[in-house]
Amino acid sequence: MKKYLGFLILVSILMLSSVHMPTVAQDTQANIDLKNDTYHIMLIARNFNFTVIDINHKTTLMNQGVSEAQAINQSSFVGNLTNLAYGKTLLIEAKSAQDEHGFFIEKLGVEFDLKGPGNNETYGPTSTKTTTLPTTDVTMRAYCNIFCGVGHDTMAFYISVGHGSSYSGNGWEIFLNPYVIGLGVIFVVVSYAIYWMGVIREPPSEDDA
Repeated sequence: MKKYLGFLILVSILMLSSVHMPTVAQDTQANIDLKNDTYHIMLIARNFNFTVIDINHKTTLMNQGVSEAQAINQSSFVGNLTNLAYGKTLLIEAKSAQDEHGFFIEKLGVEFDLKGPGNNETYGPTSTKTTTLPTTDVTMRAYCNIFCGVGHDTMAFYISVGHGSSYSGNGWEIFLNPYVIGLGVIFVVVSYAIYWMGVIREPPSEDDA
């Protein structure tokens, strides 16, 4: 039985890894405006997604007479950032509209702890950081790195510089996901409990026959 138990644990861990592999918004691929060698975006964490607002595009629209509300609507999307220019400045502002979230881009060294809004507030405090984009083709994953609930794994998107590349990351996020770790621990405990209670029994050996 022990050899089967080990096999079941291994299969379950692999299944959890595939089911809860962090996902990203693939439907929307957006180019954002470059102004004075700087990309400027605002990130709003809500509903297990990051809404991206292209601040440069919003400003251009407002200078053309578009209302602020319409400019924000036309400059907002949920999806990936593509075709960013090499070595340019990326100015990121971020805030949360719901609960506490994180934001992390490993390769750029960008990390935010976004507190949720207080009573009668729409957003929590805004965090800001300026960084420089790589000078080579690369695709980086941006994601929430603070476990925030059952939709946590959907809070991610890609940032591609130049022509992009295969995802650049450490590849261990799935195994460090508290949800996956918790389910794995529960499965191991339940499996051993079933084994020791004798619910699943090994077939009798020839010596016992």
